[in-house]
Amino acid sequence: MRLTVSTAEGEIYPVEVDSDETLENVKAIMEVETAIPLASQVILHNGKPIPDGSKLSTAGVHEDDMLLLMVRQSAPAAPRAASGGHPNPNGMAPDGSAQNPQAMMDQISSNQGLLSQLTETQPALATAVRNRDVNAFQTALREMNIAKRNAERAREQEMQRLMADPLNPENQAKIQEMINQKNVQEAYENAMEYNPELFGSVIMLYVDMEVNGVKIKAFVDSGAQSTIMSQKCADRLGIMRLCDKRFAGVAKGVGTSKIIGRVHQAPIKVGSSHLTASITILEQDDMEFLFGLDMLKRHQCCIDLSSNELRFGSCGESLRFLSEHELPDKGLETSGHGASSSVAGAGAAAAPPAAAATGPATSGADDAKVEQLIQLGFPRDKAVQALKACEGNVDAAASVLFGGF
Repeated sequence: MRLTVSTAEGEIYPVEVDSDETLENVKAIMEVETAIPLASQVILHNGKPIPDGSKLSTAGVHEDDMLLLMVRQSAPAAPRAASGGHPNPNGMAPDGSAQNPQAMMDQISSNQGLLSQLTETQPALATAVRNRDVNAFQTALREMNIAKRNAERAREQEMQRLMADPLNPENQAKIQEMINQKNVQEAYENAMEYNPELFGSVIMLYVDMEVNGVKIKAFVDSGAQSTIMSQKCADRLGIMRLCDKRFAGVAKGVGTSKIIGRVHQAPIKVGSSHLTASITILEQDDMEFLFGLDMLKRHQCCIDLSSNELRFGSCGESLRFLSEHELPDKGLETSGHGASSSVAGAGAAAAPPAAAATGPATSGADDAKVEQLIQLGFPRDKAVQALKACEGNVDAAASVLFGGF
């Protein structure tokens, strides 16, 4: 049975117990979690104390109920040990500044994804990192710590206000939302501490090929239905003269693009093997050459990330995926260009869907979501920035704001 236990200070603890457990077992769990002695605990359900020795089922406690933990004595509880027992290598001083600011700036600088996020949510901190300004960096961290404490204080006050009438359905919904945000924040902090690689940028998969005897970097995208090339690139490679304009139309996916036509048999070279590819020519030029699912299946390709290569079953060749310094500028983006799309136009009856070469649009921050973050104590401009950076996800935006990064 899943329960939620809240302290008078507004701290929330999820608890999993059997319905036939006695109240003492719940108290024992809470003693471990809060360091409040078992004998000093009073647990209330629906505003009434649960008698010691009672089973949860007989006390009327049900799945997903909330219990309130009160302290019988006024003596303060012993402080809890830090979660996990593992010190953070980037330690923070009590005022929120970094104990080793140079090391922390080095870590942020090496993570382009985190630095981009900071540019949106904490521009002063990002500027200090780029300028290697230790004093400005420490000042920004202290200001973030003050804002975080103010937000936590506001959240505690809001929880106390809600717990004054815990049976109110509207209050229960808000309490549940605050519990969810706390869980999201804890997951975010754990991920930042133990899996920081999750926040790193992901480079796209590119390989070196030759098209019509000209070397080109091909973007490998199994999420795109068709192999595509920009008109500008096709002109440069000398295959635009082979374009069948009867297959003109419109590619529709995340965005739309005009289809000029199709090259049915473009000569490509993979390693030492000569193959052919059917390439849809698009008017837009934000993606030069995308090697899509149609050609991946036709040539029995295998994307092997363990050996970092693209293997061609049709000819036995293997192409190494390019490293970051070898990629074109667009290859450093963390989101793919390919997307399923539909085609309409003169050649639509014979032409299969082509892939749109546009990335996902960033969601805006609507007023309702902004107001949710403002109610948690954050200024409007920071709330808007966080929502935009998190593509409109309120929980993720709250985690970014609560966590400071």
